[in-house]
Amino acid sequence: RWGRLVLLCDQEPPARTSVLLERAASTIALNQLVARDDSSVERQARSSLLWSIVNHSAPTRDVALRARGLGVPLEQRRLLGVVVRRRRPGPGPGAEMNARRRELLDAVETAVRDCGLSALAGDVDGLDGAEVTVLVALTDAESDEAALLGLSTALTRAGLRAGSDVVVAAGSVVRSLDLARRSLIEAAQVADATAHTAEPRPFYRLLDVRLRGLLYLLRDDVRLQTFVERELGPLLSYDERHGTNHVALLEAYLVEGRNKRRAAEEMSLSRSALYQRLQLIERVLGVDLDSSERRLSLHVALTARDVMRGGGISGAAG
Repeated sequence: RWGRLVLLCDQEPPARTSVLLERAASTIALNQLVARDDSSVERQARSSLLWSIVNHSAPTRDVALRARGLGVPLEQRRLLGVVVRRRRPGPGPGAEMNARRRELLDAVETAVRDCGLSALAGDVDGLDGAEVTVLVALTDAESDEAALLGLSTALTRAGLRAGSDVVVAAGSVVRSLDLARRSLIEAAQVADATAHTAEPRPFYRLLDVRLRGLLYLLRDDVRLQTFVERELGPLLSYDERHGTNHVALLEAYLVEGRNKRRAAEEMSLSRSALYQRLQLIERVLGVDLDSSERRLSLHVALTARDVMRGGGISGAAG
């Protein structure tokens, strides 16, 4: 049961009114079931088409024809890949995951209609109900930034706050259907990189992920882990043996652009104490902090360590 049909009368209704109401309710319910089935078929077709684009499993001509049949012309359009992903998918049994997937897809489809976008939206991954893939077809007169802002705003109106509840991530704008896969993959990578960002934004582009985004994508690479250990290992071991926080001090010093006064304030130290500890850090690591190349290497290692520990992307990252 999903609703109730009510007839308001100014006097006692005749007996046949109840029969009419029951038949009307049955008719409406049947219409809802038919509409739901039609919607499900269209939704499956859109998801299948997006899957074909991502996996190059269909010729471009066939993709274009199928998209036109779904009411979204892709030829001679500027194409923009977008991924809408929940920040906190949450565990749950299969029924709950399916419900979350339908809820998110419903919200995205509603948002696409509300902001007047010509787009294919579907469930390409479909594993945890956390993600919806969208391919937006823009005319030359339409702005990609305005389209993304409109989508984010419409999602917020639908009850999913863009930047807080969901991440709206976009790839590059491409002018050929052959390149649509690249834009969709870029959008997924941006969504990966911004999954733990501390700065909510209406939407994220490739430029927003920067260094931390790149390191986040490489966080499971053993070569990056080895690099962090090679750069910071001696200082990490020193802190562990002596119960000190020289790694945090080094990070504060580099983040503050080598401004000793601000670094000392950040660490609640006197200037003289800061100088002594910086000299100790140089001895332990065997580096010269006046070398711009060594400072850069250490800063990257500290950022990678923070990302691998779950720090994600902060607003101050550059």
